[in-house]
Amino acid sequence: MKKKNIIFITIILIIYFFLSFVNLDKEEYGNIYYSACVKSMSQNFNNFFYASLDPASFLSIDKPPLGMWIQTLFVLIFGYNTYSLMLPQIICGILSILILFLIVNRYFGAFAALVSGFSLAVTPIFVAVGRNNTPDMILVFFILLATYFLLKSIELNKFRYFIISIIFVGIGFNIKMLQAFMVLPAFYLTYYFCVNHSTLKKIINTFITIFILIVISFSWILIVDMVPQEKRPYVGSSLDNSMKSLVFGYNGILRLIPIKLPTTNSQNNKYIVNIHSSENPILKENGKISIFRLFNKEMGLQTGIILIIAIIFSYFFIIYIFKEKNNINNKKINFNLDNIEKKVIFFWFWYFLPMFFYFSFSGGIFHTYYLVMIVPSIAFFAGIGINFFYNTYIEKNYGLILKSLLILTVFLQGLILFITSNDNLTYIYIAFILVIITGFLAIFVDIFNLKNKIFAKKIVFILFFISIFTIPFIWSLNPSIYGINNKMLPRSEKKSKEVVFISKYINLQKLMNFLENNRNDEKFIVATPNALFIGCDLIINSGKPVLILEGFNGMDNIFTIDKLKDFVDRKLVRFFLIVETDKMYNFGVINENKDLYNWIKQNGIEVPKDNWFQTNKLETDLNPVIKLYDLNHSNN
Repeated sequence: MKKKNIIFITIILIIYFFLSFVNLDKEEYGNIYYSACVKSMSQNFNNFFYASLDPASFLSIDKPPLGMWIQTLFVLIFGYNTYSLMLPQIICGILSILILFLIVNRYFGAFAALVSGFSLAVTPIFVAVGRNNTPDMILVFFILLATYFLLKSIELNKFRYFIISIIFVGIGFNIKMLQAFMVLPAFYLTYYFCVNHSTLKKIINTFITIFILIVISFSWILIVDMVPQEKRPYVGSSLDNSMKSLVFGYNGILRLIPIKLPTTNSQNNKYIVNIHSSENPILKENGKISIFRLFNKEMGLQTGIILIIAIIFSYFFIIYIFKEKNNINNKKINFNLDNIEKKVIFFWFWYFLPMFFYFSFSGGIFHTYYLVMIVPSIAFFAGIGINFFYNTYIEKNYGLILKSLLILTVFLQGLILFITSNDNLTYIYIAFILVIITGFLAIFVDIFNLKNKIFAKKIVFILFFISIFTIPFIWSLNPSIYGINNKMLPRSEKKSKEVVFISKYINLQKLMNFLENNRNDEKFIVATPNALFIGCDLIINSGKPVLILEGFNGMDNIFTIDKLKDFVDRKLVRFFLIVETDKMYNFGVINENKDLYNWIKQNGIEVPKDNWFQTNKLETDLNPVIKLYDLNHSNN
């Protein structure tokens, strides 16, 4: 590799590191659900193995453990803080850019690779996810490793590299379950249509890799399900305390379509509302289902502009490379995958297409930050497309086409800005004016430069490049400047109304002091309705066991009244912190087992607020509805 290309990719990696690392302390503990889990996992091996949410290993999180294992190792080395929690994702982001660069450089040259790497580095959602402790960035890293070896197996016609690629996909499954399998259509279609083996051998090899994939993907899950339920944590978000239900239910069918799941608690003859449906106002983040969904008000600035660049510029290159005998004047398209460039494009097309349709039409559990999965394919197409026009513009004189595409790109950027318009975008409109000025300057230089003057053409292309990437770069700065507003659902946006949970409103230290001072031999310092309702905050700040009654967000029916009574009688828990309202979305309460909480209120006494409660903010509606009950009050 040439020295100048090493310098350029290093600069790109530094840019991404700057975007992801500056003001990282603003992210605090990021996603508190995962941060609490890492806190617990760092305490002993049992918690570590099961990805236990609480230090008592009563409840596990709703994901497999590999991503959390990596974060926990960083915490054990560097201590429990913002940087040790976020650093694994930042490193994986850097490595993902580097791997994509190596892939594109191998088949399409250094310039295309540099543009792809830069596109990935400044895609706003890619930056935001890198600054958060959701394990999606770790998954992207392993998927790109798998991609590297898959393409190498196609190029060299070596089955062993395909096995390695499938192993990495299986590892990805142990980070975010079926999300890792989104790439499998691309992997198996590419292997079947692009490798030079007999059909029988390809079928045999496919079954071999499927067997390997199943073994690697489901080994930890099978181990957990084989352990008696009383000897392991309850499987969070599974409804029936099984990994099988978690994989194919909450992390399976619910990711595709919105449904209601029947509760397993016979005392509550009701249905659990799909918490990600329109019935839950806090999670309206993706907009309406549409072919244009990735360009809408909610998501247009996360990936939309880079996607426009990728579509517009890669289209011409793909048409060019699939022309018969690479003759651009030949109108006949040759769909035979007869060279490595076509095979690589074939792979990335099938990587992109299923995800595009999923993100456009999915009605199930779908958060904006999931878009980080599709971003590498978008960056790939942006790189090869812009590289094609750079070469044709320098070597030939396609100035008219280039000017037309520049105008089209700038127009569509303006359209996205109009769609996403709100009162907080003043500075981005100023940036757009600069984009227009830069674009016109590029056109002006192109019109008046002397023909065949390479230097002038390079100046035009630099101005063109600045014009199409300014808005994504400016928008990717938001997390660095303002931090991420909703740390549970990371995305790049200007600082607006902060999404807060109950812990922001009360003095946690006063509550913890009271609980510790009045704790006898109870295993848990307090019980809370769900993880988001102060449970995770207490685990993070105290490192002590907290009993989570209904899982992540009130979906799990872990307790019957008899089971909870048994916990109280055995003096496993004494205090219960609950909310007496149905409208507490802003504080993390989604669903409540009312029979359970009525029993708590009937059999406990309310602890006077002066003993444990102190507001951090003056005007809230929290004071009347949050209450602490003592169910072993005879000890007083």
